[in-house]
Amino acid sequence: MSAKKVERNQEVTLARKSGREVKNIFHKKDDTNKKDFILLGIKTVINFSVISEFSNINLAIFLLIS
Repeated sequence: MSAKKVERNQEVTLARKSGREVKNIFHKKDDTNKKDFILLGIKTVINFSVISEFSNINLAIFLLIS
């Protein structure tokens, strides 16, 4: 497996993990977690902008609405 493909697989794994973390925070329905959710969303946008650009746009829209 090429180094580029290995790196891509690692990025996809991290993006999936990040998505699960966002979902877990969101489902807690606790105002104290809103800051954590926003910070994690920003971190996700910065770290995974290339591989999950469409998801990040949805997340950014969600953050603007809420």
